[in-house]
Amino acid sequence: MLTISDDGQKKLYLRAGVLSADIKKQPADSPMVIVTSSARFEILGTRLDVMVNPDRSKISVREGLVRAIRLADGKSVDIASGNSVIASTESNNDFSSRRSDQTVHVWEADLERDHKPGEGEFVSAMFALRTEIRGALQNGQLRRDQISEVYGARLAESAEKDGTLRAEYKQVFGSPFGNVIQIATLYANHDKPNPVVLQEGSRFRVRGEVARETELRFGVGAFGTTRASAGRFIASREVSGSFDVNIPVSQMQRLRGRGNGLTAIGMEIFACFCFTSDQNAQLEISSVELGTASASQKTPESKAIPANNAPAN
Repeated sequence: MLTISDDGQKKLYLRAGVLSADIKKQPADSPMVIVTSSARFEILGTRLDVMVNPDRSKISVREGLVRAIRLADGKSVDIASGNSVIASTESNNDFSSRRSDQTVHVWEADLERDHKPGEGEFVSAMFALRTEIRGALQNGQLRRDQISEVYGARLAESAEKDGTLRAEYKQVFGSPFGNVIQIATLYANHDKPNPVVLQEGSRFRVRGEVARETELRFGVGAFGTTRASAGRFIASREVSGSFDVNIPVSQMQRLRGRGNGLTAIGMEIFACFCFTSDQNAQLEISSVELGTASASQKTPESKAIPANNAPAN
């Protein structure tokens, strides 16, 4: 979500999402400015990536120099090439330039912190169980004096679990999947300096649940070092009930744009998403992990389905 203005000085207001840019040299007394909910970035000329959600902004500088100013307290820091800064809306959080060239190849989503607002609702395990108990009481299936006996063990277990991410409805007019889908989106390492890079043998493990058999599409948003190769890559699986599927990155297909034969291997991911066009699927995601192929990670594969297009994300 981006607004651009130019009254002699170029100003970009980035409310949410990911922006990658190659910016030519700007006048020294009139730098380009990128403003987010938590920071102001002043740019004289550089190559950079900015990732924004409601409570933090992450900027990675590829070339050049950028000055970041945190809006919460006015503190500023200069970011050199190969470094990143994460600006939070909270002034007591760390705000310093850190090297971002140390890539990682494994990643596990934190469903609560990483989910994209409007494309996934986080529900804690404890909240979900309390809702179930409340419903049982209201329906007369349970008495209050039976709660400890019937739910005691599950209450203890839920205190140790993170919860699930419920897919939310999204309108995608003109999509081949229909005008409404259920989608859950997660940002990758948006609160860490290290970029998550896909490699040969990389695979995603996705676990969750659906109310009935459906076609699940899993994809990533990724970019290469030139940014011209940025795009989305996707694979599909048939799932039912509680599912646990492995998706090799080598099977993910490029969607739309130029270079349809391009592979995601070697690219940095900034987000991943799951969706279904079945509005009654009640899709919930319980975990998303990126790892490499090994005997310990292999689980029975669901049937793969060719992917053709994806909704705007």
